[in-house]
Amino acid sequence: MTGYADYAGSRLRARAVVGRVVSVVPPLTEAIAFSCPEKLVGARGWCTHPAELDVVRVRSTKNPDLEAIGRLLSDLAVANTEENRTVDIDILRAIRRHGRDRCSVLLRLGKHTTNGRSSP
Repeated sequence: MTGYADYAGSRLRARAVVGRVVSVVPPLTEAIAFSCPEKLVGARGWCTHPAELDVVRVRSTKNPDLEAIGRLLSDLAVANTEENRTVDIDILRAIRRHGRDRCSVLLRLGKHTTNGRSSP
């Protein structure tokens, strides 16, 4: 594992070689699909480039399917504060920090942050 800081200064640990990536930011999805398509396993539903992108769709930037993202067990989830909600970014960070317990952490945090309402 290697330590990094994201652009917001939050510390995170990642594998030295990332194998699976989920992106919910369309321009970054396109860049990842171009540079290392075999690693991209999930993307926002409205990502239309490249046209042949064949990955699991995880809804939208403002309303990502966090449970689906957790089930994909990616090494890296790509999001940004310009397009994604802070609560979603916090949950994605927690999923990443808790390794194999990603889905249970996601469900606990999701219930806490949505007052028990399920995602549409």
